[in-house]
Amino acid sequence: MFAGEPTPPSPSAPTPTVIAVKPGAIVSALRRDIVLGELPQGAKLVELALAERFGCSQASVREALFRLAAEGLVRREGHKGTFVSRTDAVEARELVAIRRRLEPAGARRAVPGLPADVLADLARQIETMQHLARADDWYGLSEADRAFHLTLFEAADMPALQPILARCFSLLHRFAFGDPARRRTPMEAADRHWEIVTAARRGDAEATAAALDHHVVTLVAGLSAAEAEARA
Repeated sequence: MFAGEPTPPSPSAPTPTVIAVKPGAIVSALRRDIVLGELPQGAKLVELALAERFGCSQASVREALFRLAAEGLVRREGHKGTFVSRTDAVEARELVAIRRRLEPAGARRAVPGLPADVLADLARQIETMQHLARADDWYGLSEADRAFHLTLFEAADMPALQPILARCFSLLHRFAFGDPARRRTPMEAADRHWEIVTAARRGDAEATAAALDHHVVTLVAGLSAAEAEARA
């Protein structure tokens, strides 16, 4: 280099590209991993590692984790970090009890005069479940199941109770689908919703409530055995 020549800039490491992945997409991906048991109960979720996985900012990951915490799927423990929450059989039984209280009450309120478009939407959602069952898509099936039950409950116009019910869905689906031993066959899980729609089409609120109660109480295969094991 000759005297007086400018010093060339020193090479530096390339700046990593941060993709604007929306928190909703991160929530969906992590919810799937948690519901299917691919992220086990008690697993620690590190924001930096998740940001690298999704190619996004830690702020987006943090917002997604806050949403999952609101669903009860993760718990945030101050400086210790964020962990996948735990749900044992005893808690699952209590979640079933909450659903048995809320969903039949919602049906009794919603079914008289239930609009035809809502009934058609419920039938389409079952058909979606059947399609997902044929593809053996358990996560898609859990999301379609959630949409079905929330559609019917929303018609009851009890918005203060919807977040409670939604949280029950998230935790029970994780309990039911996270362990293959607790799963029904996918098509059985889809088809068992038709009894609810058949009763609702007749405008029979009590029959719809009874069908929902039976549906919920038989939701988790082997729950009694799992509960006894948890109490032991």
